[in-house]
Amino acid sequence: MWLTLLITIIAAHSFITADVTEVRVPVQLDNRGWCKYRDVTLRPNEPATYEWPCERLTCRGTKGDYSGDMMIAGCPPPADAVAGTRPDKWPGCCNRTHFRIGETPS
Repeated sequence: MWLTLLITIIAAHSFITADVTEVRVPVQLDNRGWCKYRDVTLRPNEPATYEWPCERLTCRGTKGDYSGDMMIAGCPPPADAVAGTRPDKWPGCCNRTHFRIGETPS
């Protein structure tokens, strides 16, 4: 029992302290297989980058399916992240000072 508890604590600590830069969120797909997430609808496999929140969204969906995944990359960006033409959007915005809740970027 103690060994199981120790392994659980070590695993939880590793998970909490790890730099998670991309998460998968299940989403509903429209009839074209595009992901619907928050107030946007994205084509599969065409990443979209944003300034606020500073993130990259990538839809993983297939036409004919009812659900897919939205891959969300945040900050810090992965080491292989390529900057786009807009330095104010992800991953460029990761270098900015963090904003307080309720503030908008200037």
